[in-house]
Order: sequence, then structure tokens, then C-alpha cells
Amino acid sequence: MATAATKTSVRFLLDPLCPFSWRTSLWIRNVRDHGVVDVEWRLYSLEFVNRAKTDNPYLPFMQKARPALRLLELARLTSGNDAIDRLHLALGRAAHERSQDIGEPDTLRAAAEEAGLDLALVDRALTDTSLDQELTAQYEESEKNGAFGVPTLWVDAQEKPFYGPVIGVVPEGAEAVEIWNAALALTNKPYFFELKRNR
Repeated sequence: MATAATKTSVRFLLDPLCPFSWRTSLWIRNVRDHGVVDVEWRLYSLEFVNRAKTDNPYLPFMQKARPALRLLELARLTSGNDAIDRLHLALGRAAHERSQDIGEPDTLRAAAEEAGLDLALVDRALTDTSLDQELTAQYEESEKNGAFGVPTLWVDAQEKPFYGPVIGVVPEGAEAVEIWNAALALTNKPYFFELKRNR
């Protein structure tokens, strides 16, 4: 078991709509549960990535989910990292396990309740457009520093983040840690930038 001094710090950028981000977040939680990493959750909106592509058929779906991003940010701002973690799990189960629309107020309320959050946050997420400024600021800062999609991970003090790993299933136990160690070894090489195969 790693000690607090030897744990790796990971900043994980997510969008609750993205199935790749969802699976990778479950994997990094498994790694965290083995005491290997500490995870800080932050948001990176796929709507913002795609907003200039007005012919993208998925853009309206992404735009409708804006309150879910606001709610996640409110959870982080009002109750901290553990709260956004719980809420992301609840929203992810709704979106990716039950195929529910996380743009719907009832889905947001059920997720907030599951995460143990004040339901008043949902009403604010549905109406408070000032939260979009914070989401935009996070997006622009991440993009400026090399992010271009999700899942994106910043590891310790590395200057640039890495995209992925993109996984088809969620590894658990020793296998989860094995994949983490392999990914970490590659990201520690400044000349390494991509490894990919067809699905």
C-alpha cells in the first residue's frame, strides 16, 4: 500500500456524457482504492469542444446536458472533491448503465439525492447561467495546457496531460494497477505521445 508521500496525484478531466470518460473514471477509482493515487475531479465540456461544429448532430444533446455540468461544478464548489466524485458516479450510472437523460431535471434530482446533496443545488444548476463562466474558464485553461478531449489526466507536476487510457472494459484489482503502472511509465517519457489500435 502506498503512503501519502508516495501516492501519485491525478487530476481527472471528465464530461458526464462521455462513455470513454465514464469507463476510465471507474478504472481510476479502482486504482485509487488500492492506495496508489489521489484523484482530483475537474470538468471539461465536450459541448465546448464541439460548439463551433454547428452541423454536429450530437451538439443539441450536449447542450441539453449543460445543467449536469453545472451541478457537478456546484457539488465541487460547495462540498468538495468527494461530493463531485459521488455525483459523477450517480450521473454516470444514470447515463451509461440505465440510458437515462441527464439533461432532464428529474434525473438530476435523483442523482443529487443518491449523492447525498442538497436538492436546491439542482434548481440552481437549471437556472444559474453564471456557472457557465466557471465551466468556460476551466475548459479554456485545460485546453491552453494541452487538453483536447476526455478522459484527460494530469499526473503529478507533469507539464502536459495525457488523453486516455480509452478502455473497452473496466479492469479491477491487480489488473487495474498494472494498467496504471504501464500508463504512468509511458507518460514519464516526454517524447511519447500516442499509442492506439483499432477497436
